[in-house]
Amino acid sequence: MKQRNINTNIVKTLLLILVIAVQTHHINSYISHTHTSTFTFTSTSTHTLTPSQKRQIRLQQPKYRILILPGFLHSEKEYTNKNSLIPTLVQDCHWDPNQIRVLPITIYDWVQVFTKGLLDINFWKGNVDPNKSAAFKWYLDLVEKEVQTLNDDDCEGIILIGHSAGGWLARAALGVLSQKQQQQQLDVDYNKNGPTTQQKVDLSRIACLVTLGSPHISPNEGCMDITRGALRNTNENYPGAYLSPNITYISVIGSSVQGKKESYIIPLLQKNSLEGFAFISYDKVCGEGNQIGDGVVPCSAGHLDGAIQIDLDDVQHSMSFPGLWYGSSSVIHAWHDVMLKLIVDDNDSDTDDYDNVHDNDDDDDNNEDDDEDYEDDDKDCNEGIHDGKL
Repeated sequence: MKQRNINTNIVKTLLLILVIAVQTHHINSYISHTHTSTFTFTSTSTHTLTPSQKRQIRLQQPKYRILILPGFLHSEKEYTNKNSLIPTLVQDCHWDPNQIRVLPITIYDWVQVFTKGLLDINFWKGNVDPNKSAAFKWYLDLVEKEVQTLNDDDCEGIILIGHSAGGWLARAALGVLSQKQQQQQLDVDYNKNGPTTQQKVDLSRIACLVTLGSPHISPNEGCMDITRGALRNTNENYPGAYLSPNITYISVIGSSVQGKKESYIIPLLQKNSLEGFAFISYDKVCGEGNQIGDGVVPCSAGHLDGAIQIDLDDVQHSMSFPGLWYGSSSVIHAWHDVMLKLIVDDNDSDTDDYDNVHDNDDDDDNNEDDDEDYEDDDKDCNEGIHDGKL
């Protein structure tokens, strides 16, 4: 009987993910004709930077590198498309494209979660350790490889931006890397020779992890877990802002879509409304679909204990949704400017004022005006510059 229940849960999980994948493609065309006018976001933060702070931070940006970690069923290419995250970082936030990398994966790489997971008994039992199971370890290994690539002499800090599942997978990767670093230090102390068979792990240059629309709370006991226990084990092994204060953690979640239960004749083929799609997703993320979130992740699951927490009204989950999302031009400053100030400030800077930041109203035009004002004044802003290290 127990084995039958395990098999049933696996089949339900696979069918649910297939439904979500198909509905994600359905929903964009459906909502573009019926719901677009519902979302009227005005970007403003009560914690915007002054022109002087922006000038100081601008001079520090060349010392940093950004690694974007794609969410489930997202590929590297999607973050480079027009109006996606990289173009916005370059055009609106003045990053050099050479400073930004995306984890090199395609949508087909995500098939490994199932093809490799099905060979893992813990996947069937819903007790996956993402570092040990091949279902997710391929992603964590890629993160380690890319971090090592970015960790060069010209880089003083690496910023990880995890979108959706990329956020909690980044937490798992950092936790694993911290354990490897500790083990290597023990080996050095014991052998006095240092690592010889593998590249040395060094987390000292990881400055920040920003999660955008990432689930950080696993489903309640008794609810089906589409991560097959991987998120729960990540929370148990590397709880909250695990490597804080050495690494700054920022969790960002949008509140734009109220989940609403709908009836379907043919669930796989019938198009959802955005609210109906959200209900299904919220229900599987945390066991309760009738709440508000970004359309995929509910607000109740989108924040990480110990992290700087930023709430954004009327912001949707992904670039594939019809409304504004975390990487939109009018949205990005609400979390990007907070991120930069936190990692560039001195270690003893007071960051308490940035806890539970909420997006309010009408300041985006001021951000654009500030950009124009301080571009000509960069040469006069050498005083007060911080070294940018944490």
